Amino acid sequence: MTISLDKKYKTRDGCKVRLFVTDAQCNSRYPVHGEFEIHRGQWVSDAWTEDGSHLIDSNTERPLDLVEIKPTVIKPYRFYRKPDGDVFLYLPDFGIYRTTLEDMAWRSDRMAFLSDAEEIDNPFLGDNT
Repeated sequence: MTISLDKKYKTRDGCKVRLFVTDAQCNSRYPVHGEFEIHRGQWVSDAWTEDGSHLIDSNTERPLDLVEIKPTVIKPYRFYRKPDGDVFLYLPDFGIYRTTLEDMAWRSDRMAFLSDAEEIDNPFLGDNT
């Protein structure tokens, strides 16, 4: 892994990280310069190797090594409303749940991906109407 300013990182132990440069000329062994938050609002300057290691020649993972934060992918859900009023919610990776329109409205105020709901024909339920 090569550290890039275009990506977000944290320390292996979960501290927030702000990077300033990845090609510092003052120290060729630690070209990545930035800081990490040790406590709310308290930041400490530090440097890392090109691959984000906190210590050179260390084959051991260290708490202050940089770890890339992968963006969260939120998949939209789908729902099916039967003619009798029953509502079934399909969540990718989780399955099918029976719910109500009122419950879906309540959740949509609190969970952004629920606003991406799409009503679909019945692809997963037998025609039990």
